[in-house]
Amino acid sequence: MDGCDMNVTWTGNCFQGQIKPGKACLVERKGKITYLDNSFEITDKQLTSYDRGRDPETDELVWGSIAGPFEFFPIKSFADEVSP
Repeated sequence: MDGCDMNVTWTGNCFQGQIKPGKACLVERKGKITYLDNSFEITDKQLTSYDRGRDPETDELVWGSIAGPFEFFPIKSFADEVSP
């Protein structure tokens, strides 16, 4: 989506990403315009993601990772299907 580019870096152990600053990634949710405040970390064992929608005027949290990050764990590897 327009304005939703992310900065992603390799730390030597994992990939970390954060949405570019500027409140440019607008998301309408339940009739309210919010901006996406997103960050993530990916390792070979886990994806941890904070997905939050904030009010563009007050920066107040409107939806998303209220109780902490979303955490995802792989159940199957497809690494052997990818050519190096």
